[in-house]
Amino acid sequence: MTLQRAMTSPMVRRVGTLMGGTLAGQLAVFAVTPLLTRLYSPAAFSDFGLYMAISGIFSVLATLRLEAAVPIARTDTDAVGLTRLAIRSSVGVALIAAFFTALALHLGWFTSSANPWGLAVVVGVSVWLIGAFQALTALSIRRDEFGQIARAKTTQGMGLAAGQVILGLLSPSSLAFTAGDAGGRLAGLGQLLRGYRQAAEGTTFTSSARLLGVYREFPLYSMPAAGINALGSQAPILLLGLAFAPALAGLYVFANRLVAVPVGLIARTLSQVYLGEVGHVQARGGALQPVLTRYLLAALLAAGLGAGLVLLTAPWLVPWLFGEQWLATLHQY
Repeated sequence: MTLQRAMTSPMVRRVGTLMGGTLAGQLAVFAVTPLLTRLYSPAAFSDFGLYMAISGIFSVLATLRLEAAVPIARTDTDAVGLTRLAIRSSVGVALIAAFFTALALHLGWFTSSANPWGLAVVVGVSVWLIGAFQALTALSIRRDEFGQIARAKTTQGMGLAAGQVILGLLSPSSLAFTAGDAGGRLAGLGQLLRGYRQAAEGTTFTSSARLLGVYREFPLYSMPAAGINALGSQAPILLLGLAFAPALAGLYVFANRLVAVPVGLIARTLSQVYLGEVGHVQARGGALQPVLTRYLLAALLAAGLGAGLVLLTAPWLVPWLFGEQWLATLHQY
């Protein structure tokens, strides 16, 4: 009975809606992978991994974790104000990320064949756009606009795929690879911005100082924890770039793009729905245990289906994805 109720609950329907948008966007990225391995070398993927690692760490910090407070904010006014503050903070953190990238490359902390200043700008743009997308998504979750989020994720996935392919055809360089990813993140933002404007219409914004005072637990406790977690997950890419040849590091980045990144996106999709459901249940004074049960069942189902798909398709899919250039590099190691 518990399983039947879990599978027919509004939460699972929201998961299905968001998961559909996430998977559609990832399918677009996956579909162009054979083109990317023929446009970009393993060394370019190594540089792309460095870009993803640095932007991945700073993008977690970009919003000061205030986006996690939006679905459970005390009032709609607070939710809109937190979204606005999170977007603004993303600009400041993006500038810090760009400066750090340029300094790290200049001092030789990391190695990259890309232009240091160009890569720094791309990292900064990516951190800002990721932060803005996270904040706007959180507001849409509060407003139960899951269809809009799904469409935005699908559009963004298509934008990422198209940007990397188009720039690769024009100039198959490391900088083009990273710029295609950063530029593609603009896609989908417009759909979420419309929801933000509707929510903000006629709203008197609360001062940033008051919001930070009321919701200080998120930047004080959640942000350091999320930053440490992001650093741990991105450390292998950073360390591989220091210890191994760029081609070998690029192979790891390629595998991470195919497996770890989609898994992370699915996990975040589930957590977004879970957080939104917690906010609704908390407002009604209900019990959180059934929500957790439904979340775990959905996570187990998604993990089982994904693992089974990889096991069944890997033997014939991997050679087709890699291409001759990559297979030759793979055989060297």
